[in-house]
Amino acid sequence: MPYFSFLLARRGQADPFTIVVPTLTVPQGQWGNSVAVYNPQSVYDPAAADRGRTFYVSGLQGTEPAAKAGDLLKFAGHSKVYMVTADSTLISGTFAQITIEPALVAPIAHDEAITVRKVPFTVVNLSDNLNSSITAGPFYSLTLDLVEVF
Repeated sequence: MPYFSFLLARRGQADPFTIVVPTLTVPQGQWGNSVAVYNPQSVYDPAAADRGRTFYVSGLQGTEPAAKAGDLLKFAGHSKVYMVTADSTLISGTFAQITIEPALVAPIAHDEAITVRKVPFTVVNLSDNLNSSITAGPFYSLTLDLVEVF
């Protein structure tokens, strides 16, 4: 009931909250401890189909693969979560080009920090209605229908 009451207190779609998906807390790639955007000139251009989906990072661990397809990331200045869509290759030292989806929804700054562990999603309930069911036995289940907001 504490989980249900928490969701009820969010008033359906009215109150966004953050959640870290328990099975997606650690990236598959060999990210470093202080990864940041490197040289993002002209990365954000929503009118260009090939732009906004790749950017450079510094501070990687220096081993391959630096980032793996399926890794999640979030920029310090964004509330949007992105997914790496291709394994990266180190360009030199701890620098790499990263490919993501969706395309950037806002500009990123040089040296902007990137979160790759325990990435928090900002979400709301998909519906204003909450449904629950209780069955006989000691176990209960709770199904969440959430949508990301940014």
